[in-house]
Amino acid sequence: KVYRLSFAKTGSARFLSHLELAMALTRALRRSSLTLAYSAGFHPHPKISFSTATSVGMESLQEYMDVTAFEYPNDLSLLKNEINAALPEGIKITDLQLLSYAAKDLARALYGFAYDLMMPADMDEEKMQNMAKSIDQFLAAESFPISRQSKGKNVTRDIRPFVETMTLDAKEKKVAITVRHAQTGSVRPIDIIQHILGFPADQIQRVYVIKTKTILT
Repeated sequence: KVYRLSFAKTGSARFLSHLELAMALTRALRRSSLTLAYSAGFHPHPKISFSTATSVGMESLQEYMDVTAFEYPNDLSLLKNEINAALPEGIKITDLQLLSYAAKDLARALYGFAYDLMMPADMDEEKMQNMAKSIDQFLAAESFPISRQSKGKNVTRDIRPFVETMTLDAKEKKVAITVRHAQTGSVRPIDIIQHILGFPADQIQRVYVIKTKTILT
């Protein structure tokens, strides 16, 4: 049987590396009433897969993991409570489902992500208006190539195909974006903040990024 769990990492847990996060979740699963399935070989490990590696320092309200198990309890709400009781503060299972045999694995089901980009509280109305114009221009463009350093090389990439929606809430000083994930990659919030919203490299950290959703098909 394969379970799909969605979980959030907030507060101080956002600073955990992906490995630390995976270890905390695995420990909690081992303490639950699930009988985990393990891989074969000299170094067996639980059959657990994640939708993506979570970014260090970024809060996420929805990540996914698939867990293969043999014996399992009938009460999924009880199982969710068991796992949550063994997790450190800031990591929480928000949903748990038993997958059908026809369900796609996470690698094939992953479609994209939604983020909220929270602007600095001291951003004035003029800057917000300029940002609104930049967003409109980007959405109207057929292509939007950017250049950045990757492994010591300058790489140019068109990010327009990866951005599906981008809306500005001037009152809340928030930009909500939806980006697509493909085999060729995706677009990072940091690229949107710098190249579309116009923040200099040394000011990017003033924008607080929250992943609000991981989108599956």
